[in-house]
Amino acid sequence: MAIYLLCSCSAEQKTELNPFQQHQKEKHDFMLSENSPLEKVDKKNFIALNYFSQDSSFVFKAKYESVFNGYIVEFNTNTDRKPIYIHTGNIKFNLDKSQFTLKAYQVQNSSDSSLFLPFNDFTNGVETYKSGRYLDLIIPEYDTIIIDFNLAYNPYCAYNKEYSCPIPPSENRLKIKIKAGEKTYH
Repeated sequence: MAIYLLCSCSAEQKTELNPFQQHQKEKHDFMLSENSPLEKVDKKNFIALNYFSQDSSFVFKAKYESVFNGYIVEFNTNTDRKPIYIHTGNIKFNLDKSQFTLKAYQVQNSSDSSLFLPFNDFTNGVETYKSGRYLDLIIPEYDTIIIDFNLAYNPYCAYNKEYSCPIPPSENRLKIKIKAGEKTYH
């Protein structure tokens, strides 16, 4: 009597995530981690964050203008804390036949190449967090930078009032709707 074992073996397929999907996955995992800004009850009931559908019309190859000896900015927050940043660059992009400029910042005394881009738009308080959203960028080597608003995210204070979050400055208030990135949590 011969016994044959049939084995159904298949190579595990690895699906590569695009930057938007990777951002969503990392943010989802972070929200479930021990460092999550969610309050205990929200973390216990957490399913997912809300996002606009990915939209390539909110990805821009923008002009980056370095600002040498930029001015010091003391950001207002939702608390008494006043974090200090340095204005290090201007980012210019076109949308719907209009040009927009956003100011980019670095944490004071930072030695890395990360940029902080806080902004407001006409979705705030309706579809997105009322106080604005953020983008993290890297200082480019040349005079162009990619801005992908699909990666825009809420500050921690959107999930928990115990956090102190910088409020985007008035010069970064876009008079348009940026229907990309993270939506309101509740």
